[in-house]
Amino acid sequence: MRKLAAAACSLAFAAATAAPITAKADTVVGTFSTGTLLDDGGCATASLNRGIGTGFVSANVQMSGYDLQYTDSDHHMTRARAQISNVFYNQATGNVSFTVNTCFHDVNLDDDYRWSVQFTIVGNR
Repeated sequence: MRKLAAAACSLAFAAATAAPITAKADTVVGTFSTGTLLDDGGCATASLNRGIGTGFVSANVQMSGYDLQYTDSDHHMTRARAQISNVFYNQATGNVSFTVNTCFHDVNLDDDYRWSVQFTIVGNR
């Protein structure tokens, strides 16, 4: 019975990978970082803009990493989060704007932390 299930999975995977790849028009514009920012506890937001040039139909911002670090002693974590939202590509100016949100806190939300988010911008022609 196990051999049958494994064979069925292999066939399904082979069929799924046989589809043509349509991402040839996508261009990785670059990988960037917010730089290290300091917040006074709880959650933080940064609105960012990057010029990628005109000629794209759309653009997507993908998070490729993040770093959250307290500036002082040991803490009992209750939340750690990094998120990219509100992505907008202006075709006329070639500018991508987006928001980066982070939350990093313990139970009383009063401790300073450093944060940075790395992201990659992909343009679609």
